[in-house]
Amino acid sequence: MASWVVTGCMKEFGRSGKIATVDADLASTSGLEGGLSWADSTKAFNVGVAESNMMNLGEALAVLGYNTWVSTFCPFFDWRVMRRIAIGY
Repeated sequence: MASWVVTGCMKEFGRSGKIATVDADLASTSGLEGGLSWADSTKAFNVGVAESNMMNLGEALAVLGYNTWVSTFCPFFDWRVMRRIAIGY
């Protein structure tokens, strides 16, 4: 399990104030929410089993100027949303 590395990084990154994390029901596995919550729990989101919503929320946070990290299992990323984000930029 490498999640402890991610958790440690998020603790450090969270001090900058311009970082947000979005998990799709993997907050206890990825280490993102645990690490960022240590610094600022208001910027760590868990959207549940809703990968499209996760990507949309991640995009919105990025547009607001946050360095945004999203996390789910690879097969569950919604490629249509990722394509729309890429084309939008």
